[in-house]
Amino acid sequence: MLSNPYGPEDRDSAALVTSMCQTPEPGLNVECFVPEPKTTLGEGVQLRRLADENHWETVIVVTFVPHVSRARYIIAKCFDRELIMVASPTRLGPAGWAWMYIYQTAGYVKAALQPDC
Repeated sequence: MLSNPYGPEDRDSAALVTSMCQTPEPGLNVECFVPEPKTTLGEGVQLRRLADENHWETVIVVTFVPHVSRARYIIAKCFDRELIMVASPTRLGPAGWAWMYIYQTAGYVKAALQPDC
């Protein structure tokens, strides 16, 4: 399952979507989607639907390092089975890390106020 909530504006994700979704490796089943809403909560809703349809008991979620903790919190609202979080490599300088700390903290506040799936 591959989500790209940002569409073609996010060149890195768009390139991944093109390679993984349009021309997947033989034998690899990839479900590509744009979450609705275009948030981690929207991804969680879609994950729960696909997990229910496919009887998945374990899911591995890959996201970038600063987002792992918040993503786990949000996805766990939707998916009550085994959830494994994996951090993808992240290249951020000190200013980037500072911004991500502020952004992710604000995101936690927003997530705490949002309803569950």
